[in-house]
Amino acid sequence: MPPNIVCVSIDSLRADFCSFIEDSEETTPFLTRLSNNATVYESAITPSIWTLPVHSSIFTGLFPPEHGILTGNERLGDHPTFAEQLQGANYTTKVFYSNAWLDTADILRGFSTGWSSQPSNQSNTTIKKKTSDRIEYLSPRIQEAIKKGYLYYQDSRPRKVYDLYSMWRSSETSLTGKDTDGEHDVNSAITEMKDIKEPFCWFLHLNEAHWQYKPPNPYHTAFTDRSISALIKNVIHWQNRVYGSRPNRLKTIAGDITPPTREVETFRNLYRGGIRYCDSLVQKLVESLKSAGVWDDTIFILFGDHGDSFGEKGVFGHHFSMDESLIQVPLLIRDPTGQISPGRVSQPVSLVDIYPTILSLAGADIPENSGFDLSKETRDEAFSYYDISEHDYYTNDYGVDKDNLPPPTQHIVWRSQSEKVIHYPISDEYHAVGENEKELKKLLQEHKAGFNLLDTGENKLSKNVQDRLEMMGYLQE
Repeated sequence: MPPNIVCVSIDSLRADFCSFIEDSEETTPFLTRLSNNATVYESAITPSIWTLPVHSSIFTGLFPPEHGILTGNERLGDHPTFAEQLQGANYTTKVFYSNAWLDTADILRGFSTGWSSQPSNQSNTTIKKKTSDRIEYLSPRIQEAIKKGYLYYQDSRPRKVYDLYSMWRSSETSLTGKDTDGEHDVNSAITEMKDIKEPFCWFLHLNEAHWQYKPPNPYHTAFTDRSISALIKNVIHWQNRVYGSRPNRLKTIAGDITPPTREVETFRNLYRGGIRYCDSLVQKLVESLKSAGVWDDTIFILFGDHGDSFGEKGVFGHHFSMDESLIQVPLLIRDPTGQISPGRVSQPVSLVDIYPTILSLAGADIPENSGFDLSKETRDEAFSYYDISEHDYYTNDYGVDKDNLPPPTQHIVWRSQSEKVIHYPISDEYHAVGENEKELKKLLQEHKAGFNLLDTGENKLSKNVQDRLEMMGYLQE
């Protein structure tokens, strides 16, 4: 019987905030214990710095310039995903997630969806329906006034303050006692174990380390002693001021908005709380796999899709930079088949390598790709590509002088923090760290010259996806 495979992607998880790799704070106690019987890749580099192109690379084994999924307006071309390959090898493949970017570009080909409904905003949806049912007999003018008032209240500062205060004063994980999105997805995966069919491949994506940094009780105070009122002000005022809209994010990067040092430290500590919460969700998932009797036959892969910056190079969030706070991510593989030996690997690896590694460990056919099979090969350099030059996040006019923004296209070849070269293609300038600039520049040029580009189709975000992305803060104007 081929091994089962469970992949867990944690959004915005940077390596140096994980205690099983570097952070002195105990952010990942369960993963630290798990890492004793796993392989930890200490120099894993993501192929890009935001969710959509990164997952497109993981599912295809191709770098962003190759697969061409750069803005959300493209559809993945004719290249098999690892889920499609595993389906061909008689695997049951399911995905559990809430981040709407994964619903774009047709990148989940080969996966069936492992949940019955989206958890986000469940209580609000129920209230909306009840309100709609009760006012349908009123005049259209009164109906419209009531609906506008309701929507204003839902998005108002008093409502947000009330929700946060209630969540952090309650022993439940949310105001209504319902699951967070991540817990809903983990619970959905656990439910699926009742009728599990082996071999299976599950992919779970957790968004609980991503902005907004407001982990549920008790994780909100795991790394800070600030009062609830101070934490609420941080979320409602300062996080919104820095991250809450596209103009604010760009103005912060341009230097027009500068959050106080103490508030930035609170961003970091609430972020740590979100990581600790993710660690608890992973523990819950693994313990359920053990209870179901399938853990001993399951390859477990966990990674961060990209990091998050807290002012490094002037950047907050995950755009406009190739700093290690964004490109260096955790990667852990627990392989009970013995094809990958437990231990720590300091050489560079790429998240693109997950594609051939999964297919190799499963004994499935491996299409041509740009990754390295980590059970057989090692690499000396890793590469990452960022390009939003055609993305409306950059091209729209938000009242920000683009001369004050970093370049919208950046490419890097990386050997270590002390040996790397970044290329800015628009100006054709290079920034080198270390003594081997000439060699690394040539390697980066050769890497790009060797790409075989996929023909992508056109993709349009559905209203449902747009609404969910806006609710997550991505499309706020």
